[in-house]
Amino acid sequence: MASLDPSPFKRSIPQNVHTSVGNLAPLFRTCYIIFSMNSLISHFLPIATNRHHVLTANMINLYNNLKLFLIHLEYIKVYFTPFYKHPIIYLLPSIALLCILLIGWVDRPLALYCKTHLSLPWEVFFRVLTGLGKSWTWYVTAGVAFLVWYLQAHYSNSMRQKMLYAKLRAKSRVVLWLLTAMLGSGFLVAGLKVIFGRARPRLLFEQSFYGFNFFSGLDWVKQSFPSGHSQTIWVVTTVLTILWPQYRLVFLLLGGLVSTSLVVTTVHYLSDVVMGTFLGIACTVLLRDIFYQRKENFTYFS
Repeated sequence: MASLDPSPFKRSIPQNVHTSVGNLAPLFRTCYIIFSMNSLISHFLPIATNRHHVLTANMINLYNNLKLFLIHLEYIKVYFTPFYKHPIIYLLPSIALLCILLIGWVDRPLALYCKTHLSLPWEVFFRVLTGLGKSWTWYVTAGVAFLVWYLQAHYSNSMRQKMLYAKLRAKSRVVLWLLTAMLGSGFLVAGLKVIFGRARPRLLFEQSFYGFNFFSGLDWVKQSFPSGHSQTIWVVTTVLTILWPQYRLVFLLLGGLVSTSLVVTTVHYLSDVVMGTFLGIACTVLLRDIFYQRKENFTYFS
């Protein structure tokens, strides 16, 4: 199994924190001078001792709180830096441009062609494939698997069963990654559906309506863009491809067939499927490093 680069979080945090704290060295030196002056004043002026002790304590608390805030800020920066610096983010403008071209010149004639030329046997075949993109089936399956493996790991946490405990924890972490990727991309897709309010191909065939109703996508027939089915199936296939890269052709073929079925059966336009596919893959890849900080987590699935 191909090795994957472990997360650099643990290596980068101490250096980044010390760098940020070091940038405020003049402030810290000033605080130290104030502490020293307060000590001298308290020594020579016993009457003002209590007042200067209170001032010193307040400055120490301010210093500690400021340092703790910088540490937390660096943790947030390190965890979110891979998101906006990941190469897959740079594909978003190209995908958006491709969707605009498809909306303008491809989606409508392709939907009309598929509606009039799809035979009944092929329609039945592709509708069965479309069912694989239903999110609730994957949520239930992944949820049950997570509970089973997590509880098994919880009750096998002993020195004698240390290897079994590590394997079960790694497996439950994989399922948690899958669930988080599906939920994150699913909420994003749902929000975009409401914002764009694109009419489904069904309205094109029944009412000759083709277009968008922005911020009015609460009705099912106006929730075409992007495709939730393609987002779900590509989250699953991306996780499987990362875990078992030797079978990547099988997984990619599965995702491609399900996405194609959505267009052929005129459930979605082609641009809907393209954007849903991108969002599913992008969210899964971006969340990978958070759930896999150790390379050995992958070895239990090889």
